Amino acid sequence: MFVSGGGHADSHFCENGVYALEADTMAFSTIVGRSPSSAAQYWDASRGVFVAGMQGVGGRAPLADGTAPASHTYDSLVWIPSNIVGNRRGAILMFAHTVGIIDLDTGSYDTPYYNGDSPVDLSYKICVSDGWNVLHARANFHYRHWDLRPTTRTPTIWNSNSRGAFAGSFSSGTNIVYDNKMMVRMPQRREFVVLSGGINARCRMGQGFDSGDRTGWGRFHDAITITSSDGSHLMFNDSANWRDRSVATHFFAAGGTYDHWGNCIWVQSNVAGGGLFRLTGLDGNTWTSERVAGAEALSTSGNGTYHRCQLFVKGMARCLMRVSSTTGYPEVCRVA
Repeated sequence: MFVSGGGHADSHFCENGVYALEADTMAFSTIVGRSPSSAAQYWDASRGVFVAGMQGVGGRAPLADGTAPASHTYDSLVWIPSNIVGNRRGAILMFAHTVGIIDLDTGSYDTPYYNGDSPVDLSYKICVSDGWNVLHARANFHYRHWDLRPTTRTPTIWNSNSRGAFAGSFSSGTNIVYDNKMMVRMPQRREFVVLSGGINARCRMGQGFDSGDRTGWGRFHDAITITSSDGSHLMFNDSANWRDRSVATHFFAAGGTYDHWGNCIWVQSNVAGGGLFRLTGLDGNTWTSERVAGAEALSTSGNGTYHRCQLFVKGMARCLMRVSSTTGYPEVCRVA
């Protein structure tokens, strides 16, 4: 599991270290360390120069040491597989106002800033990749699309050799929930889903890319209905379980992870004693929820779990690994 970022505008832009939690050892390690505070800078558009220091969220820019600034907690880190990157361990895409790609073999950044002419809104987002196609998806399923092939370099106001090319913005035309949500990537299916208090939608982004359509993806969105035989679907449909900023909230930015081997999604409540749920029927648009007996969370994640709940496979066992906070112990639950 890779962890980075956190906070909002009150976070220091240099808190951009990336850390790994190894499933085999349950030990943390540093992939790349945080930048020094002196590296903070912002772009003064009126003068066309970098200025040392910080200037709010809108002033974020590449840091002076050539790295990307800290990102929000939201699903901002994307693992890029080794067969795409062309190395052994793959890479981490860090999506902030500027975007960095960290080679996990060397622990070093590629030229990590591009699209300086069009800063990225960090609010309530999920970043997903399909090869080197990367989507930044946010409110009302508004998308920004980048082509990040290594050979693609586009000059920006910040750098003459910025990696990637901004391909454009478009919308699905589907108005779904803006916040109080849980987002799950399903990379093997080339899909992702947003769940939130009865307003649930899946995006079949792989089919969208294959279509060549870059204007509207309404036909690649599915409304998802959740049902159950044990009544657990009522928790998913109760808007109170998705409230932001409440330690009693079960599902706001809850831990959700896709299990390709089990053809299901696991959803872990944020609350100590809260349930673990299995969602099946992913091939259709009506999914079935089941609360797993005897698999309650051991601690509360008061600010949401986000991507800090991941599946790992060891031998014939499939396990969930969850990090609820910076002070609590990691939790492991064998699910199969």
